[in-house]
Amino acid sequence: MLEGISEYQAIQHAITESCSALFARKHLLAMLLARRRSLRVICAPAHFGKSVLAYQYAHEVFADDTVCWINASEPVFLVSLDALRTKEDKMDVTPLGKNTSASKLFIIDDCPTLDAIRFSTLCAVIEATLNAGDEVILTTKDTRWTKLKKPYPEVVDAQLLLLGKQEQDEEARWTQGDETLERRMSKGEANLRLIVGYPNDAAKAHKLFFETLMDQEITSSLEALSLIMLILERGALHELNSYVETLDSALMRDLEHAYPYVGITPLSPLFSCAVLSEQERFMLLRRHLQGIRMALGVFESDELLVECLLDHLLKHDRLELATQLACGLPQMSKRIRFFDMHAASFLYAGKPLALLALARTLPREQFVSEKRKRAVVLALALIGEVEQAQRLLHAPSLFNTEQKRNNSLSEYSSESDIDLFPELNEALVYILLVGVESYDRAYVGSLISSCVQKLGNASFRALDRPRFSHDLVRMLAYALENPLKGFKKLQALMSSGYSMKENLFALCAFARMLLFVWNDRLQEGAGKEQDRAGIFDKLKEQEQDMLKDFEHMMTRILARAATLLEPNSIELLLFASAHLLFGARVYLFLNDAILSRIQTLRESLSAQCRTWRQGKQSDNLLVYCDDESLGQLTSMRKKALRINMFGRFEIEARDPDITIRAKVRKQLRLLISLLAINAGREVSRPWIQQTIWPNSPDRNARQSLYSMWSLLNKSILDREGNCPFFESYPQSVALNSALVETDTQLLTSICKRLRYETLDIPLYEKAIEMIEDIYRGPLLPGDETAEVVASRKQYHDRLIEALVNGGEQLRKTGETALALRYFRFAFDNEPTREDVCYLLMLTLWKLGRHGEALNEYFVCRRALIDRFGIEGTAKLRKLYDAILADAS
Repeated sequence: MLEGISEYQAIQHAITESCSALFARKHLLAMLLARRRSLRVICAPAHFGKSVLAYQYAHEVFADDTVCWINASEPVFLVSLDALRTKEDKMDVTPLGKNTSASKLFIIDDCPTLDAIRFSTLCAVIEATLNAGDEVILTTKDTRWTKLKKPYPEVVDAQLLLLGKQEQDEEARWTQGDETLERRMSKGEANLRLIVGYPNDAAKAHKLFFETLMDQEITSSLEALSLIMLILERGALHELNSYVETLDSALMRDLEHAYPYVGITPLSPLFSCAVLSEQERFMLLRRHLQGIRMALGVFESDELLVECLLDHLLKHDRLELATQLACGLPQMSKRIRFFDMHAASFLYAGKPLALLALARTLPREQFVSEKRKRAVVLALALIGEVEQAQRLLHAPSLFNTEQKRNNSLSEYSSESDIDLFPELNEALVYILLVGVESYDRAYVGSLISSCVQKLGNASFRALDRPRFSHDLVRMLAYALENPLKGFKKLQALMSSGYSMKENLFALCAFARMLLFVWNDRLQEGAGKEQDRAGIFDKLKEQEQDMLKDFEHMMTRILARAATLLEPNSIELLLFASAHLLFGARVYLFLNDAILSRIQTLRESLSAQCRTWRQGKQSDNLLVYCDDESLGQLTSMRKKALRINMFGRFEIEARDPDITIRAKVRKQLRLLISLLAINAGREVSRPWIQQTIWPNSPDRNARQSLYSMWSLLNKSILDREGNCPFFESYPQSVALNSALVETDTQLLTSICKRLRYETLDIPLYEKAIEMIEDIYRGPLLPGDETAEVVASRKQYHDRLIEALVNGGEQLRKTGETALALRYFRFAFDNEPTREDVCYLLMLTLWKLGRHGEALNEYFVCRRALIDRFGIEGTAKLRKLYDAILADAS
């Protein structure tokens, strides 16, 4: 508490004690202390730590029972403000404590943009409050509050929230010579839109924030732990035990109160930090690695800290950032193990850059393994380094028979189950690289013949399903001899019950084999004519008929893959083959959604190629990977189990071998829901016990959780009778994210893209279709558990904001009809949002649908009256009058 010292001493003390402007921010507290009888305005966009700064001030200066915290983002605030419109006395807010003689602090948090009448009313109320001897702090993003004449505000703006002390001094020196600017700032008339950090300059604000983080000096374990959390981005609080000696409640309270960019919420077992790209997180770690380790005092070396972070990232499927960290591991054996485990995933997902970055940290002698060399060859080919792929492909002992092992079919097919054909892997590398060079057909033919011979001599045990490699070898052998016979084998393979990924791979292999066989015709038709028509017109009638059937098959498979699989490099290779076969006709029989997926992956690979070529001159340069595929709204990979909670509770088994009990008890449903809401994170057992059994003794709650977990393991079973979908640890439980997906995860991923990015039109269409399918009502309707209620509001608000932002972006680009779908869905789910109703009416008016626009006004007005007892703002009424006048 600072009540026992003068304000001047308090200011001097705050500045003296300020070691790190970004984290402690005591110089900002000093600014708030300087003019305590003025209106203090903290004006900045969202996520700038406005509320945290206000809390810090209240915590330092006032007793808890003299602080009145008003959440101005709730509709009840507007209702109360309207009730005070005719009054001139101070705000009618009951203090939290009984002692009414002490000076009170009113914090009006997250004040929205008000209309003129409400704005003037709140100004009058604030002035009366200040005259009564109380203090007022207002946090908002409305810049009008910074330009008031009476009461004159003391402003903490976005620039001050972001700039460190050194940068503030430089800014002050820069403005000293500008008398006009100084005069306008002294009068409160400066145009704050020019200040870095406002929405129209979000990119500069983010850059400034990141540069400030990079320039910080780590002086305490709190600052080190906050940087660790920023790098990890999100997770469970108990996971931080690996980085500190004791993670007690006092440490959590200090983090919660003092570090605005580390998102710790009271009574929650989770944290979620400011949004940074994977590249920025890696740069942040590389800059502060030694300082973090020394401040934490837990790790003996930087390598041990990196390994701890690596384990955490791999556990949460953060492969790109994990790869960057793996490149810096000093133990070569660990880098090799990481390479072997994740090479297939990166090739399939079209992320060869990360694989090549890791390969560059390994010595050449480690690539005597056929599997590793093949992975690097394919990565180079995918990224566009054709000459390097050729050299590595023909390097001596590339496929040394003494080094051959029993490898799986290919990195692209994770479900292959035959290990007898190392020659097939080599042949597929040649086949998949058609177009790179002139191939030796005789050599590839000998490889496939060797596979066929082995296949004829092998005796296979009886299987429940046919072997994919078995059928693929025969299809390739027939296609090499006669493409017509090979196509018949392909048709048989497609009807054999294989997975979508296997069918897509077989289709791609056959298309590449056709180009391999018809390579001479490709050479003859090279040029613009081929680009328009492919080689279709140069084929015989039977071959043309076969290609027509292949066209229909490819269209069908790609359409299904677009809904079942995430965008992948197999689709890209198949499209490239089809373009050579059919020419420009390929754009006619493939729909826009498929073409958009393929184009997005091509652009991603082009960007990776540019990054690779820029960085390959430096031997130790760690190149960066894209955070996520540009065209991917959410992970499209179908997992074995899906849990739906919007509008209903439903467990959907994607695998026919999974057995689900017909009826799930209420408490068991709540347990599964809590795990699903926190998917991707571990949830502490005490928190689960307190949430489900709040009134039970700890011993009884532990026993109840044990019994409930036993019941859960018997409710959802796989083919072997096990329940691998949920994981149990000594102090926590979690959902197995590798096997289970939730509709909350999918919605969060889409909303994130809509709120923070500008997408292509096809992606906006896909996004609204997915939202309409996913969001079928509030989260877990009927369940009033506090955690569920809080999450229900969080997901609902996130959805509405994402829809509004997406709709406004579409309206600006002239896509009015598509914007209407966004505003319509948002308004149907939240009819009391006047801003949504306004945008919806405006869009309908522009489309000439006057009657519908007028009707939406009455729907919103009726909803506001029923829920809050108010009729709405004058702005909405003016729009109604304008539409009515235009219609008449």
